[in-house]
Amino acid sequence: MDYIPESPYERMRPLREDFNLRLNTFSNFPRNSPVKPLDLVRDYFYYIGIEDKCQCTHCGGVLGGWMPGDDVHREHRKHFPDCPYMQQCLQTPHPIISLQPLNQSDVSQEYNSGQSHGHNFGHQHQSSSGAPVAMETTVSQETPADKPGVTRPKYREYSLEQTRLSSYTGWPSQMKQKPENLSKAGFFYLGQGDKVKCFFCGGILWDWDPTDEPYTEHAKWFPKCPWLSLSKGDAFVDRVQKDLMTMNIVEW
Repeated sequence: MDYIPESPYERMRPLREDFNLRLNTFSNFPRNSPVKPLDLVRDYFYYIGIEDKCQCTHCGGVLGGWMPGDDVHREHRKHFPDCPYMQQCLQTPHPIISLQPLNQSDVSQEYNSGQSHGHNFGHQHQSSSGAPVAMETTVSQETPADKPGVTRPKYREYSLEQTRLSSYTGWPSQMKQKPENLSKAGFFYLGQGDKVKCFFCGGILWDWDPTDEPYTEHAKWFPKCPWLSLSKGDAFVDRVQKDLMTMNIVEW
């Protein structure tokens, strides 16, 4: 039966606000699962330790019985469309990664609604998709970078590195990330706080930590960006993804 287990919003706050904590729950996740732990973690799921079932830390919805070809974000949206995280994805046309959590009242309302969606665990075919430091608020995977055959930049006017660099007027002087490095990594400044956006895939990063490196963060959160692959090579992107997994899952 499709269900949302009783799971108070406050109880899941640590998991919701800590990317690494969610990722660490996947230490015993089935190795032969067709979906990757990183994709589940990016969509705010943690592993509940039963079969291949994972729970969203925003709406409490559980998905499992993953099949080849399943996309975590798509299945999340299909089965739990009222999830506050899904609603924020719909309101944000491009990927965003930050440290800011969703509004608590929005999530509390979702829990109190008593909605029950998700996979039918009794059916033979149970189909089922950030930021520097730990927490990602919105990660939309509906970007041109994820669609086969789409290789044009989302923001052509920022295709030139010099043009991107010129956008950094007013960039906070205390930031360790310098405009030269950010623009070289494909980002232009949005003029608000420390928010930057990739000219090609449209991915947004903000709330940077002093030790965050632009190219690495680009590869960590938007690994499917075609420009990034062309600029740094697939080997670089793969290494960043592998390092991210190795850092957080000690042993499978």
